[in-house]
Amino acid sequence: MKALLRTAAVRTVPDLWHTIRQAFARFHKTVSDDTGHDHRVLQRQAVVIARSDVAAAYAAKAMLCEACGVVDWRMRADTCEVAELNRQAA
Repeated sequence: MKALLRTAAVRTVPDLWHTIRQAFARFHKTVSDDTGHDHRVLQRQAVVIARSDVAAAYAAKAMLCEACGVVDWRMRADTCEVAELNRQAA
């Protein structure tokens, strides 16, 4: 039985790599200057590995919280943008 499970696991590992994606996450915060104009400031950017865009956003937000030592990522940024990286670009 164990050998059968190992064989099944080995067959599914290459299939798993096709579902894993690299995503580029960027965090911006909108700040006002002394004349009252708003500007989007890049707070942090990171490459994350996840199975979906939603999972990538969740992982990126967790990384931001850990790096900045905050509980909620919105304390450091207003927006989180996630874009899937092309396999050739990565």
